Amino acid sequence: MSTVRTRFAPSPTGRMHVGNLRTALYAYLIAKHENGSFMLRIEDTDQERFVDGALDIIYRTLAKTGLVHDEGPDKDGGYGPYVQSERNAQGIYLKYAKQLIEQGDAYYCFCTKERLESLKSNVGEDGKEISVYDKHCLHLSKEEVEAKLAAGEPHVIRFNMPTEGTTTFHDDIYGDITVQNDELDDLILIKSDGYPTYNFANVIDDHLMNITHVVRGNEYLSSSPKYNRIYEAFGWEIPTYVHCPLITNEEHKKLSKRSGHSSYEDLLEQGFLTEAIVNYVALLGWCPQDNREIFSLEELVKEFDYHHMSKSPAVFDMTKLKWMNGEYIKAMDFDKFYEMALPYIQSVIKKDLDLKKIAQMVKTRIEVFPDIPDLIDFFEAVPEYDVAMYTHKKMKTNPEISLEVLNKIIPVLEAHEDYTNDALYELLCGFAKENGYIYVDTGAMYRGLAIHFLNLGIDPKDTEKIIEACKDVEVTIGYESGIQQIYVNGENVTAKLRTEEVGNMASMTSAIPEVRGKLLELQRTLAREKDVIMDGRDIGTHVLPDADVKIYLTASVEIRAKRRYKELVEKGVQCDLKEIEKDIEERDYRDMTRKVAPLKKAEDAILVDSSDMTLKEVVNTISRYCHR
Repeated sequence: MSTVRTRFAPSPTGRMHVGNLRTALYAYLIAKHENGSFMLRIEDTDQERFVDGALDIIYRTLAKTGLVHDEGPDKDGGYGPYVQSERNAQGIYLKYAKQLIEQGDAYYCFCTKERLESLKSNVGEDGKEISVYDKHCLHLSKEEVEAKLAAGEPHVIRFNMPTEGTTTFHDDIYGDITVQNDELDDLILIKSDGYPTYNFANVIDDHLMNITHVVRGNEYLSSSPKYNRIYEAFGWEIPTYVHCPLITNEEHKKLSKRSGHSSYEDLLEQGFLTEAIVNYVALLGWCPQDNREIFSLEELVKEFDYHHMSKSPAVFDMTKLKWMNGEYIKAMDFDKFYEMALPYIQSVIKKDLDLKKIAQMVKTRIEVFPDIPDLIDFFEAVPEYDVAMYTHKKMKTNPEISLEVLNKIIPVLEAHEDYTNDALYELLCGFAKENGYIYVDTGAMYRGLAIHFLNLGIDPKDTEKIIEACKDVEVTIGYESGIQQIYVNGENVTAKLRTEEVGNMASMTSAIPEVRGKLLELQRTLAREKDVIMDGRDIGTHVLPDADVKIYLTASVEIRAKRRYKELVEKGVQCDLKEIEKDIEERDYRDMTRKVAPLKKAEDAILVDSSDMTLKEVVNTISRYCHR
C-alpha cells in the first residue's frame, strides 16, 4: 500500500468554519493514523472572495489546534507551489485544460452572459432556477475557434460531459453512487479571468501531489461524478473519497454564521478551550467503538478509524460541548486555569480578596470562562435582603434560630479547603446530620418501593400484588458519613437505587394510586415528625398542602430534557435527547392523570416558568415570593 497522503485545502475567505476545522482534523487523523503525510494547500482561485488576514487565520488555527502540516506553502515537500494562484501563474492548469481540448474532452466556450442567462429555467414546485449549458460552442469549427481567440473574445474552457449512460463513483462512507450522465453539466475548467475553477484545480492538484484520500464535506458528493470524468479523461487513478456528513444546529438546519458559534474563533471568544473544541469536533460524525468521549489529539490519532463515520447529519449540541469544556477545565493545571480565569475574576472583584481562593472555588463549577462573573459577584456586594426570610412557621424557624445556625456553619466553611461541589455536599450533609436536619429525596423513596416489589418477584403489571405489597413496607431515610441512605424495611438499599431495572419498575408502578398513596403517607409522616428539606414534583400541592408559600415550578419539555441530558452526560451516561423528551412527556401524562395526588398547580400556588431563566434567576424569583 502506498503512503497515505491527505490535504486540507481551505479558501482564505474569513474565519475557519467548524465544518472546515472538522475536515482538517479528519484529514490529519486519517494521515497520522497510518503514519502518512498531511498537506496544507491554499485554494485561492476565487479572487473575489479573498479576505485580507484570512491566511493568517488558517495558519494560526492549525497551529493552535495541533494540526501541524508536513507540507505546505511554508514547508516545501517537493510538490509545490502549494498556493493555487502561484500554480496558476506557472501555467499548470491551462496546460492540462489544453491537453483535454486536444483529446476532444474539452472545448472553448464564447457564449455571452446574456446568452447564458437565456438558458435558465424554473423547475419543481418551488420554482427553483437552474441553468444547463446546451453545448452550443462544442459545435464550432476549428477555424471559428481560432478566429475568436485571435480576436481576443472573452471565453472559458468547458469539459465535454457525456450525455448518455451513467457514471458511478465510490465513496468510503456513502458507498456506490450512480448518476445519469445527462444530469452532468459541462462544467467550466478555466474561467474567463484565466483562473481555474475549484472543480478543475482540485483534481489537477490532488493528482500531481499524490493525494490518496480526499476528505471533504458531503455537499461535494454531487460534484464527484464530474471529478471522476476528468480523472478518467487523463487516465489517472481516482483517489479514495471520504465525504463527511453535514453539520446542523440544534434545529437541524445547516450550521451557519448566524448561529454565533459556527467558527473556531467564535468558540474561543465564548470561553471554550481549544482541546475541548478539537475533541468535540472529532465526534461530529465519528463514533469510537467503545463510545468513549474524552480524547486528546494523540489519542484520536491512535483511535480514529474513518470507516466508523456516520452518513447522518451531525448535530452541533452546545449543551454537550459545554459539558465537555467543563471536564477539560476541571482537569486543567490550576496555575494555567488561574491565568485564564483572572481577567474574568478581576472584571467583578475590586476588593482586596484572595483571588486564587475564589478561582479554586469556581474551577469545578463552570463550563466556560464567561460563567465566572455571575458566580462570584456576591463577593463584591452582598445584595439587600429582608431578615424576615428566615421566619417560617412550619419549619419553626425565626431570625434568632437562623442566626444561630449560620454562626455554626460559618467556621465549618472557613476551615474547609475543598470547595468543589462534591466536597461541599458531603460537608453540608454531615452538618445537617449532626444538627438534626433531614434531606428528603422523594424520587429515591419511589425507587425504594420499586426495590421492595422486585425483591418479592412481582411483575410490574400485576397491580393487585403491587397494592398488597404496599401494606407491609416502610421506606425511611437516614445518613451515614453525611450521605443520604434509603432503607426498605430496615435494609439499606441505597446502592441499588440507580439501576435500570429499579428505574423501570419505579416508572411503571408510580401510576398505581395505592403506590402514590403509600408515598404520600410516608412523606407526610416525615414532614410532621422531623425538620426536613424535601425535594419532589408535588410537595407543596399534596404532601404539604398547608405550606405558607406554594410555588409551582415548571419548564417546557424541551428545556427539561436538555437539562436532564446535560446531567446524565456529566455523569458519563450515554443517552439520547429525543428519548429523554419522550420519557418526560410520558411521565408528565402519567403524573397529571393519576387518581391519587395528580400533578397539578394548586389554586393558591404561584406559577414560575423557568424555561428561559438561569438557575440564579429561578432562585431570586422564588426568594422574592418567600420574602413577602
